[in-house]
Amino acid sequence: MLNKMAICTIIAMLVLAPLVPLASYASKNVHVSIPKGSSNYGYSGPYFSPEIANITVGDVVTWTNNDLALHTVTSGDGNTATPDGVFDSNLTLAPGKTFSYTFNNPGTYPYFDHVHPWMHGTIVVTMFVLPESPVGLVALIASSLGALGAFTYIKKRRKLKGQESS
Repeated sequence: MLNKMAICTIIAMLVLAPLVPLASYASKNVHVSIPKGSSNYGYSGPYFSPEIANITVGDVVTWTNNDLALHTVTSGDGNTATPDGVFDSNLTLAPGKTFSYTFNNPGTYPYFDHVHPWMHGTIVVTMFVLPESPVGLVALIASSLGALGAFTYIKKRRKLKGQESS
């Protein structure tokens, strides 16, 4: 039967194993489009596409103005058009231009267009993401089980050595 130390170690390995891929994680660039026609109040499509972008700490979000009007990408409360100062493209997002921001902290970042305040979007930043593909998930599980196997092997060797010297 496993003692408390072994149980704690196993739990710690299972919790920390998903972080192993994080060490080799390369940041990615996520693209958000400001669609043509979105500056028109009552536009039927999303004002930012995607409206909610889920990313990981260190990722870069690049907004592209595909509309014919000038836009901004301003972090803060879009309902009151109140910036929070985290990021702001200012009035530089002319048609065809881009604005990029690197998200270094986890959290939820609402944003809006200061010129067209009915336009809202959200960036959700997490510490890490689980693999999207079945292969990645299998690799994650295998690394967790590998760590567990190594622990069990070491524990058995120590026990055998203890029995030999007795």
